[in-house]
Amino acid sequence: MNSGFNIIEEHLIDVSSADFVADQPFTFHTVDGGDVSYQPWGNKDDDDPITKTIAASDEFNRVVQCKKIFASGTTATNIYVGYYR
Repeated sequence: MNSGFNIIEEHLIDVSSADFVADQPFTFHTVDGGDVSYQPWGNKDDDDPITKTIAASDEFNRVVQCKKIFASGTTATNIYVGYYR
């Protein structure tokens, strides 16, 4: 399954000690699965993250536009962010 986004760039990120913040919307997947605490692109409130358990996947199958993945509350590893157009 594909997110429906045309992914033009992807990066492995590390949120083990610091939040990941982007200045453009991104989507994500995690190779290992686990909890991911994130902030949707349109949400202005940094104090209200969404935390979901994400199944392991090699594909971008989440249809959510994010601006931040929080270190706190995220247990998933091998998280890839994808930028799209």
